[in-house]
Amino acid sequence: HRMRSHALRADCGRDSLGADVLQHKFGDPWYGSGRMGDGDPRRLMIAMAEDTSAHAVKRVAQYAHSARRIVWFLLFLAGLGGFLWTAIVLMQDFLAFPTTTEVTMVSSSSQVFPDVTVCNLNGIKRSSIFNTRFSTPAIDAAYVNGTDAAIAAIDAAEWMTVVSNLASLPPTETERSRMCLDSYELVYAAEIAGVDIPSAAFQRVLNKEYCHCYRYSPSAVARRTGASRLSDVMTLYVNVAQNDYIPYYASSAGVKVMIQSKTGLTGPEQQGLGIPVGFETWLGLRRVIIKRMTAPYGDCNTGVEPWASMTSIECKTASLFLYIQSQCGCYDPFYGGVGIAATTAECSSQADWNCVATATTDFLYDPEVMPDFSCPSPCTQELYNVRQSMAVYPPSAQAAYDRADAIKAYATALNVSKASLESFITADYYQANFLKIFIYFEDLDYEAITQKEAVSAAQLLSNMGGNAGLFMGFSLLTFIEVFEYIVVALLWWRARHRVHPAGSPSTAALHLPVRDSVRDGVTQSSL
Repeated sequence: HRMRSHALRADCGRDSLGADVLQHKFGDPWYGSGRMGDGDPRRLMIAMAEDTSAHAVKRVAQYAHSARRIVWFLLFLAGLGGFLWTAIVLMQDFLAFPTTTEVTMVSSSSQVFPDVTVCNLNGIKRSSIFNTRFSTPAIDAAYVNGTDAAIAAIDAAEWMTVVSNLASLPPTETERSRMCLDSYELVYAAEIAGVDIPSAAFQRVLNKEYCHCYRYSPSAVARRTGASRLSDVMTLYVNVAQNDYIPYYASSAGVKVMIQSKTGLTGPEQQGLGIPVGFETWLGLRRVIIKRMTAPYGDCNTGVEPWASMTSIECKTASLFLYIQSQCGCYDPFYGGVGIAATTAECSSQADWNCVATATTDFLYDPEVMPDFSCPSPCTQELYNVRQSMAVYPPSAQAAYDRADAIKAYATALNVSKASLESFITADYYQANFLKIFIYFEDLDYEAITQKEAVSAAQLLSNMGGNAGLFMGFSLLTFIEVFEYIVVALLWWRARHRVHPAGSPSTAALHLPVRDSVRDGVTQSSL
């Protein structure tokens, strides 16, 4: 039927186009030399439209009824519009580089203990104020008297003056060594996985609010110890020494404990847990590793160390440390835990500390200063989720035994007899100043939080291909057909415009052989 149709079209005066189409139909197939040899884009387009896998295009080319062809052409245009609209939406979503978060639990049989920092909420000893530039005549006179009653009778205004003096002109390094608590005074005993930790293992870290904090970086590994206990435990025995607190210097009694990774910086002001006296506290840990993406999907810190591993809070603290140096020509020693080496001398004069106060205010509240210090989150961050629980400590039935252990530990640290401490560490004193902290892993498995691309290139291609099939009936092979048509048309155009040597046949004069016409039921002459 198709053969007769083409013959009729040729007889009706359209043999210039119909004969070529007929030659294609009875010549070599789509990939044969006949198609490539003729190469006229008009003939190729008609043949492709009749054979394509795109249903709407095929119907427009095949239907003889004009109305049906127009309807299918309009349907094709509507589908093309729907595809282009969804393609633009998908591309915009892809170029916005959205991300998603994947949370997984990673199995592990052991975990390295994290670093632990302990700070007394009132880090400066009241007894060290006597006869210093921070004291007042009334306080000096009371300490010369030497009685508890005289010290207790000091007026509140005198202590407020001391607190003001400490803030306006902080103690120097020499003064701090005498006024701040030593490690053995704060953590008088410690052990990890059943092994004692010497007080010298706690590294001193200066802090603006707590004076001296003490950080311990263990190398011990927490492992499963049996069916009754999931992992090994770190134990800290702490004395907050409330009787030596400066009134109005701290509003509460206890310690600040910070659990951090090995690379984490010490910043207990914004981080850490407050632990009160009179309680035994359990800190159950779960390790968490966060992995963030770089540009264009994220803005995590890809700089050099130590900046690359700093959290946003640590980065801002270190930036403030550098800003003070640039503005005042000296460094604030109370930012000793920021991990950045000082390039100037320590601030010491009243003018220096006035400058520090002004620079700190500008840094925190001046919007023109903060943009100069970009503090994105680290690309890889390790932290610990902590679950805290408490019980009264010491229990009344055990208080006498725990007090005796504390006196023994202090006598060893101070190299004095236990009898000399009996009158100082009384039962009431022990009850009001001592606490115990257990740090352990609740689960040795850790949590991995990974930021990933929400739309990958493969997903974009899959979504656009699905929409092309939904709206237009296109498949991958359809696009290959279109690509082949474009290639063949370009080759035809190149052949038509090629300059041929004299005497050689031109492309337009070439006629490729057709298929065996007898087998197809027609003769060569009739074609």
